[in-house]
Formats: sequence, structure tokens, C-alpha cells
Amino acid sequence: MSSSTEDTEPRTLRVIHAVHPDTQDIFRKFAVPKETLKTNKGTIEKVCTNCGTILKKLSVCQRVCATECKSVWYCTKECQKKDWLRHKETCTPVERSSGITKFPQTIIANTLLLNTLALCAAIDLDLVNDKRRLGFDVPFVGQINVGMEPSGSTDLHKLLFTKELANSKTEGMVQFNRFMSYIPGQFGYSPLEPRQMAVWNQIRAQSPKDARVGMLEFVYNVNLKQSTMVNFCVHPEHLLAAKRAEPFTHFSGITGAKVVHPMSVVTCLEFMNTHVRADKQNQLQLRTDMTESDMDIIRGVMDRANNSEAVCLLREKINREGFYGNLSSFM
Repeated sequence: MSSSTEDTEPRTLRVIHAVHPDTQDIFRKFAVPKETLKTNKGTIEKVCTNCGTILKKLSVCQRVCATECKSVWYCTKECQKKDWLRHKETCTPVERSSGITKFPQTIIANTLLLNTLALCAAIDLDLVNDKRRLGFDVPFVGQINVGMEPSGSTDLHKLLFTKELANSKTEGMVQFNRFMSYIPGQFGYSPLEPRQMAVWNQIRAQSPKDARVGMLEFVYNVNLKQSTMVNFCVHPEHLLAAKRAEPFTHFSGITGAKVVHPMSVVTCLEFMNTHVRADKQNQLQLRTDMTESDMDIIRGVMDRANNSEAVCLLREKINREGFYGNLSSFM
């Protein structure tokens, strides 16, 4: 009797990665210049996590033994001491030297990405038809889950299928996994803390009367208990774009065929992810070395027993975005 070697011989996985010839021209058309990013970053003010003091420069949390947490800001050591009882539940060391606060600052300094996130909020909250006066009388929050993925397709597939990489240092890039919005204090969500509400009221008073003021909450998928919150505005032009709902157009790198996707929150996310992926020279400053925790999330995608929230969000992203091709058939 002859036995089949079909299930015992190693299988070769062939990956075809193609880039449309116009990709870089499209990127340059939309990309915010480095000089503009630097200028915009210089206007960002930070809020003390404890007392709400607004300053250009604040200190990050420096607890957790000899390492630093870097997920919150304080204006004085006294404020850090006062906030410790609350913060210690989520205070954890970070592998990345800049912590989780660097990329949110870079993202909100990027007008293209910030406008797209405002569009996500307009769509998700149906602000075109809103009768609740969201952003005028009632604050709202747009929560964006961000993660890191290898900037190179080969590294991504090696992590997914072999779990290992040839190099200890792997360049990663920011990717947007999920956008969801909520109204603090409603439908089971906690209300804004007094200091957050005070900041919202202050920004509301300073903003144009026709702008809806909300908060953007950035959640880093390595530690879902930590987040960074910033204020942002949804302007009338964002509502107009949501009402027009012009579709996104993509072109296949293999066939050149045009693919049209209706405007939605997830296609807005795909647009942002594609834009960041096309940035080969790190003009957007959203690339850095991946950490082991970043890579562990990607390794977990092919493990069907791994149902952590971070892994599930990445699986959903792989299922819906065209870049990944038929990867979903292996999950």
C-alpha cells in the first residue's frame, strides 16, 4: 500500500506582491510635507492628567521601577503623586522609548489623517441628520484603535506563517484597526472625568460656532487599558463630504483594474492605511522599529485559539482590506 505524502511534505506558500506604478505619485499628491507636520506639532498643547493644566511641555509618567510608563502627562511631581492611586491600575512599562503618546501627536498634526478621522466621526454618528446637538451641547468621543505592522510585505508574511524574522529589528508602520464613536455617560459608557469635561468646555468656547467639538481617544492595541485623548472638531465641510459620500477608487497593482468602494468608516480607514503604507521614506513620521509585543499580535492571527481583542481586530482588518489579498482563507 502506498501512502500519500500530501499532508507530510512542507507546503510552499507563494506570495505575489505588486505595486501600482502610480502609487508614489498619488502619495505625493496627498501627503502633508514634513515642514507642515513640524509646524503643526509645535501648536499642540498638553493637558496634565491630574489637574487639567494646559501647557506646551509636560512630563510623562516615570514610575514602574526603572522603566517608564509614558502614557500620561503631569505638570508637576506633586500632580503625579496625587494621581498615582488612579493611574497605578493601568501603569505599565513600554517597550517603545516614546511610549504611546508620540504617534497620536503626529497623527493629529497630519491634516489629511485628522480630516479623515473627522469624516469617520461624521459618518459613524450620522452627524448630517443629528438632532442631539452633539459637539455643541453634548461631547462625543471617537475611539481609534492603532497598531503596528511590518512596513514590508515579506516581513508581514514571515511573521504570519513562520512566526520568525531574519532580522532582530523590523521596521513597522502605524495602521488603523477600528474606529468607533460613543457619547460619554450614555449607553453604558462612562461620563468624561471633570478635568476632561473642563477641557471640552474650554475648547468648545474657543472653537467656531458651527464646529462640533469632540474628543479623539487613541488606543494602542498592545495595551488596550491605556489611551490618549485629544480634542478635535468636525467642521461643516466634513458633514458635506459625508453627505456627498463620494466613493474611494483603488487600482489593482496586478491587473490595473479599477475598484470602487462606497464611502464608509472602514473604507476611510483603508484609505488612511494605504496612504501610510505608501510612505516609503517616512515622510509622515509614522514608522519605527516594531516591538516584540507588536509582533506577537501578528503571530497570533493564524492561531485560531487566540481570540484576544487585539488579534481579532487585526483579523477583521485583514478580512476587509484589499492589500491582504486572500490571506483570510488561511485564518
